[in-house]
Amino acid sequence: MRRASGEHMTYAMPMAVKCHMQKLTCVRYNIDTGAHRPYGRCVGRIHMRQGRIASGGRCLVLGVLVFISVMAPITPADAREANENAPWADLKAQVPGDAPVYRPAYLPTRFQQTTPELVIGTFLGVSYLNSADDYLQFSIGGSNSAAPTTAEPLMVHGQAGFLTFSDGSPPIGVNWQENGQSYGIRGGRNVTRAEILQVAESLAPIGADGAFAPQCFAATGKCVGGRFLPYWLAHGGLAINGYPLSDELDQQLADGQTYRVQYFERVRLEYHPGNPAPYDILLGQFGRHLHPADPPVAPQPGATSFAATGHTVAPDVLAYWQAKGGLAQFGYPLSEEFSEQLEDGQTYTVQYFERHPENQPPDDILLGQFGRRILAEAGR
Repeated sequence: MRRASGEHMTYAMPMAVKCHMQKLTCVRYNIDTGAHRPYGRCVGRIHMRQGRIASGGRCLVLGVLVFISVMAPITPADAREANENAPWADLKAQVPGDAPVYRPAYLPTRFQQTTPELVIGTFLGVSYLNSADDYLQFSIGGSNSAAPTTAEPLMVHGQAGFLTFSDGSPPIGVNWQENGQSYGIRGGRNVTRAEILQVAESLAPIGADGAFAPQCFAATGKCVGGRFLPYWLAHGGLAINGYPLSDELDQQLADGQTYRVQYFERVRLEYHPGNPAPYDILLGQFGRHLHPADPPVAPQPGATSFAATGHTVAPDVLAYWQAKGGLAQFGYPLSEEFSEQLEDGQTYTVQYFERHPENQPPDDILLGQFGRRILAEAGR
């Protein structure tokens, strides 16, 4: 069982211990194998003992069930997660009653390796500090921001709030009220409007341990939590990824290796523990599975051409592609636009990408449900 510190495992083994109190060294005797082996220092007196203390201060301890500690492997991801969760758990413990505490699933890249710190002062919250002019603070209660020079209405978690700009400090912020409690996000001078809006959009409630609370959906009866939830939230949530269709499961993928995965309506999230964060969570290439790449075509007037696959993307689709995650979220185009009959029996103009198809019904761009199609093929 792992200790709270995450650094040791404890286990029991039948053995006898011969302890030299003056030298404080130990020899372990395994009753099952008969082997003797030094195992470090005796940390204190052994109170359970048989026999008697011999002259010279030596004691022989037989038939004792001894619990010892050994080092357990700690992955960098485990250590990082523990460091990130700790201040949020402390903040949760400080908040009175059942008031929710919201944590961002998305952080600008320069903050992702910054260790968050608990702040107790004019406000209660958690701070990510990159430099004096580059910080993000998440607060509950107190004064959340300087008097705004301008304020734009903004909905945050279904509550009416404001995106504020100030000549004072902090220069940019998001503020809202929920059940009589005030919440705020403060940004330093280097934090952009687009960044703080994306941070606010990714906020999600946490549990007592500081980690994101799992989110469950009646529509499919499935939940998303653990390592996958922060990625799901930070990369478009329900609108881009869809509802969870499965629990987490172990699956052998195209490279022959077995990974922890979870299926959603439009994506498959994969945990690759050998990759450094944030590349340990990857998206499955559903597009290549359902629609292998078409032969390359010549560049088209007014469209953007991608040399990697030899296909082009029209301006309206490109704008959506860029706004919703670009290459990291959707991958390269695998086809040109063409007409295809989809699951609802209607024919639409579509274009396939490595990770999503883009459907172009009148006046809109929608995402195809790759996850459902893949699971249906597998009989799940």
